[in-house]
Amino acid sequence: MNPTAKIRILLLEDTEAIRNSMEKILTQRGYEVYSFSNPMICPLQIMPDCRCNGNQTCADIIVSDMDMPCMTGLNFIENQKAKNCKCPHVVLMSSIWAEEDLSRARELGCKILTKP
Repeated sequence: MNPTAKIRILLLEDTEAIRNSMEKILTQRGYEVYSFSNPMICPLQIMPDCRCNGNQTCADIIVSDMDMPCMTGLNFIENQKAKNCKCPHVVLMSSIWAEEDLSRARELGCKILTKP
């Protein structure tokens, strides 16, 4: 990563109010935030300034909600890992965690957040 580049966060959250609030807070703190409501594929891959290649990743941090309309956050992360996504930090958020999902998330190296 370019030392002068901002840390890039991919934010996946289907609830508009939560997504907008998180994007605003993270942007105010100096992060470059790309927020989306539907993670069928990595949305950064279709952007002209996508940094994803053999040496860099599209994002430095992925923050994803677990329960979204077309795919769970866990399935999105598993798909990205299968495509050799090298994002070093992944955070999954949910208000209710099933033990199986917690185990799978931990196996993938995800940080866990419980929403109030």
